[in-house]
Amino acid sequence: MRWLGRSRFLSWRYSSAIKSENYFLGIEFEFEVLGQKVRVGPDAVRYLLEDVVGEMFTGMTDREKILLEEIIRSNGQKTVRELIPGFKRDSLDHMMLRALRGRQLIRPLEEGTWKQDSHPVKTQFLTTVLRANPEALPRPATYMRSSS
Repeated sequence: MRWLGRSRFLSWRYSSAIKSENYFLGIEFEFEVLGQKVRVGPDAVRYLLEDVVGEMFTGMTDREKILLEEIIRSNGQKTVRELIPGFKRDSLDHMMLRALRGRQLIRPLEEGTWKQDSHPVKTQFLTTVLRANPEALPRPATYMRSSS
């Protein structure tokens, strides 16, 4: 088996076996979710990933969607202070960063807690999702782009 990816709560890998007589390709995926191993076939994986991706974005506010787009666009070049002027810990803005991080969408480049000088970046998981389906990123109902 070969490891494909790993996040805080989920890791996944796959193996394939070829039957020589009829050239049937059987693919099996093994997931480790919160310490439990689960083996499934490709159809189950497709449905599982659709559900996981759907849950990542369900219930996001327009402010969260706009901030997520700004973070993706900045590619780690802007600090929290630049993205959210007047940022303070334990504020609604801080809770928004924590919510996006909890959804496995962003993280501070420097690791640790959110600070004014932290550089938010998209997670490897979000990068993989967007590479597979760029349209997966939800757009705010009223699209507003910052002037920066």
